[in-house]
Amino acid sequence: MRIKGFLVIFLLGGIIAFLLWTVKGKKSNQVTQEIQAFSQAKIKLTRANLTALERAVLSYVLQRGKLPQSLKEIRQLSPMGLNLYDAWGREIKYEPLSADNFRLISAGPDGVFGTDDDLWEEN
Repeated sequence: MRIKGFLVIFLLGGIIAFLLWTVKGKKSNQVTQEIQAFSQAKIKLTRANLTALERAVLSYVLQRGKLPQSLKEIRQLSPMGLNLYDAWGREIKYEPLSADNFRLISAGPDGVFGTDDDLWEEN
């Protein structure tokens, strides 16, 4: 009789441990998915900001006939509030490539320029 009681308690303990492990695994997976969704949202937000900045630079060119020397020049002329930072809070890099072309670059999630995760717009 004692062995059966011990066996029942042992089995119930195993079942409870398995259920807790399963629930914890699901929560961990959900947290991972939420982190990935948050990262993707930051990427989308930065891409939208790069597009808005590109349009602002082009508007500046139409008004002044030349590319600005920096993004801060555009901010002074723009009636709308321009965000010169990416979704990670880092300044977006502006590179004039020629008299007519330019590139806007975000260092991306890793915060380092020149890596595969950089986000950019080029005109």
